[in-house]
Amino acid sequence: MPERSVAIDIVESKFDGTTRRFVSVNARRTVPIREAIENWCYDLLERHFPGWEINEGSDGTIEIDVDKKTAMPQHDENVMRTNSHRVVA
Repeated sequence: MPERSVAIDIVESKFDGTTRRFVSVNARRTVPIREAIENWCYDLLERHFPGWEINEGSDGTIEIDVDKKTAMPQHDENVMRTNSHRVVA
């Protein structure tokens, strides 16, 4: 991947202890293209699969078609199952 940089717009939410509210802050940063793509992929995960990082883990892929300007995320969620049995004798 080329070591070029790109400008990205970021919206961050920060908690203001004085007003006890979250405040959104818009910023523009120049980052390496690799970091911009990684951030975009995490945003895509959060939008389509909120909580993807919780519990027993998960995995998947994001297929990016540059020519068609599309991305197709595929997500596999790992779930732990517990069976509990009680016998009265």
